[in-house]
Amino acid sequence: MPSSTIKPITNAPHEVSLDQVFTEIGTGYFHHRLFWVSGLGFAAAAIEVVFLGFALPELRAGWHLSEYQVGVLPTVVTIGSMIGQLTLGPIADAYGRRPVFLGTVLVVVIFGVCSALAPNITWLCIIRIFVSVGYGGNIAVDFTLVSEFLSTEGRASMLFCMAFMWPLGQLLTCIFAWVFIPLFGWRGFAVACVAPTLLICFLRPLIPESPRWLLLNGHTKEAVQVCEEIATVCGKSPESVGLGPGAILTLNNETSDMNRSNIDSTTQVWEKNVEIVYRTSIANNCGCHGFGVWFVGRRVWLRHLYAKLSCHEGHTKCEPILHNAGNVWGTNCGCRRSVYHLG
Repeated sequence: MPSSTIKPITNAPHEVSLDQVFTEIGTGYFHHRLFWVSGLGFAAAAIEVVFLGFALPELRAGWHLSEYQVGVLPTVVTIGSMIGQLTLGPIADAYGRRPVFLGTVLVVVIFGVCSALAPNITWLCIIRIFVSVGYGGNIAVDFTLVSEFLSTEGRASMLFCMAFMWPLGQLLTCIFAWVFIPLFGWRGFAVACVAPTLLICFLRPLIPESPRWLLLNGHTKEAVQVCEEIATVCGKSPESVGLGPGAILTLNNETSDMNRSNIDSTTQVWEKNVEIVYRTSIANNCGCHGFGVWFVGRRVWLRHLYAKLSCHEGHTKCEPILHNAGNVWGTNCGCRRSVYHLG
């Protein structure tokens, strides 16, 4: 009886983890595009935050505002930013990262332009609340989306580099204020600050939905398609990254160790450290929002100081530009050093 050789079944179903696929893909054109699209959104959020620091003195002089009225605007903007971060994050968890990723920039553009049409301080406060909700949600979702397109090995370095975009946005705001306020007033300045966000509106559709979110919500086929597109854009075939015939994309590397004993151990650690985590989170949030209030207050105070000292106009314009250029340089050095140590 002739012997027959059994050929291996190459199309047999087999599991491949998402993190393994991303590790095989590495860093390519898609990730550079992701960094700039998300990073510019982060810079645009910084522009809207710093906008008030230059607009408040113009508003106070033009509308003859009291100290109380001047203080209300940054207060409601900070509240709006907190609302955006607290509400749009859970919405992104429930309905996908991409809708919030696209929608937040549209909100900022629409209400940012409407800010230039505000007839009084009351309407400006109402409009700027929507702007701050938009960029608050933008900040909450951008980092999450970027991290979910990266392998666990290369995630920290790119997220550190994202921090570089915030002082870059601050520097752009200073340049916009220098150019547009003398020519067009604060209304022209408000429109100019929206321009970077408008540009991002046309770039963000290039970024697909997070494959991690798709897998967590049972959309395995769509997650595989996204990973195949990323591999193709980065110059690799789906087969070379583990997405050949029969591959079943999973999150096993992130969930396989979650047995009962590990869950109990994690729960015990959490119970012991919950107070420390809670206090650290509160401190970080207060620190971030406090820094924003300090920056706006510093700009308003400096404008009054320059007026009392009768400083030359060129000096008053150069100071914030040099200050934020130093921030850009310092953040860049810090990111490079952190990336070096992270390998």
